[in-house]
Amino acid sequence: MRIVSLTITEGGYFYHAARDEVQLDAPGLAHDLEDPSHPTTAFGCLVEGLRRRRSAGVAPFTVLSCDNLHANGDVTGRVVTALASHIDANLGRWIYGQVAFPNSMVDRITPRTTKTDIGIVTRLTGLDDAWPVTCEPFSQWVIEDRFPTGRPAWERVGAQLVDDVRPYELMKMRLLNAGHQVLAYPGRLLGFR
Repeated sequence: MRIVSLTITEGGYFYHAARDEVQLDAPGLAHDLEDPSHPTTAFGCLVEGLRRRRSAGVAPFTVLSCDNLHANGDVTGRVVTALASHIDANLGRWIYGQVAFPNSMVDRITPRTTKTDIGIVTRLTGLDDAWPVTCEPFSQWVIEDRFPTGRPAWERVGAQLVDDVRPYELMKMRLLNAGHQVLAYPGRLLGFR
């Protein structure tokens, strides 16, 4: 295993961005601190997996966050390193020095699911899915190319491998997201849903 990828909701990071603080007292992380060999959070699982690899003399895996969270790799690295450091200071230093946490930006517009969408999914699959996720044709996946033990050729399927994701995040936030807000908020005030 060379890469572990994550998709976790922003609230599942146990990280307070305004204070740049990992919330180690959150119930999930508190449990993982007390019983690190039986983790209940994704971050506890990452720490335990990395601990086992270090103990076995196996190279660490790269942790790739694919969440819609600014500086997602940096945040993931902070949470994993903080948790590991509280469990074992040497493990925390090893993770900080050896594990790559590349940032990524994923952009795919997923409109609200409609009754028509539900009907189409039922017809096509025979499954009664009450909340299928649909998406528009546009997609963009930008990844910092930091994979010390290798990676798939994602560029062959449209991913952009770059040195720094930040300019792409800024473009998305300032052009796409701001454009949506400029349209959505006044539209809502005018009664459009």
